[in-house]
Amino acid sequence: MPPRTRAVIFDWGGVFTRRPPGASRRAFERRLGVASGGLESFFSQEAWVLFSTGRKTQVDFWTQVCAGYPVPPDAATASALWAHIFEAPKVRPQLVELLHHLRGRARLGLLSNAGPDLRELVAPVAGLFDHIVISAEVGLRKPEPEIYRLALEQLGVEPAEAVFVDDRPRNVDAARILGLHTHRFVTPGRLKLALARRGLLGDT
Repeated sequence: MPPRTRAVIFDWGGVFTRRPPGASRRAFERRLGVASGGLESFFSQEAWVLFSTGRKTQVDFWTQVCAGYPVPPDAATASALWAHIFEAPKVRPQLVELLHHLRGRARLGLLSNAGPDLRELVAPVAGLFDHIVISAEVGLRKPEPEIYRLALEQLGVEPAEAVFVDDRPRNVDAARILGLHTHRFVTPGRLKLALARRGLLGDT
């Protein structure tokens, strides 16, 4: 008999949060002189890696990012841009409701590549998680195997006893290689169905 699912580990951005409307994103891209979709390209750059593992301050990170745009933003635009990317995304109420349903049925973890300011942003729902791992606080980031192992250790479960939920394929693939069950997030409905099939929701 396969091990019972005892834990669910969630990503934050792109799972719990929705990105702001595309129209506002494209407006920023026009002001900065970047192509459509280029606004968040820094997530794959070295500056983001260093910031999200605690090796670069927020100020240094954002200064480097802003200097890299064809039209560097003034202070007001830079502040609005930071809020647009990191603070404006709205928390999906369906995911918060899902956490409430899962409480008592499984251990719940949050595992996110983010700066230390994420802890403040998740504060309204932090009490629903048993453990929270933020890359900038531990000096590791997905898809490094060590950060998954840290999350599992904190939850007290083996890989085969956990489900990992993320919207980025490479993070999902890395978790699967380590032996976790995985779900690539697309919609709340699909996630709820996947967890129900694992017997985690019962009659909700």
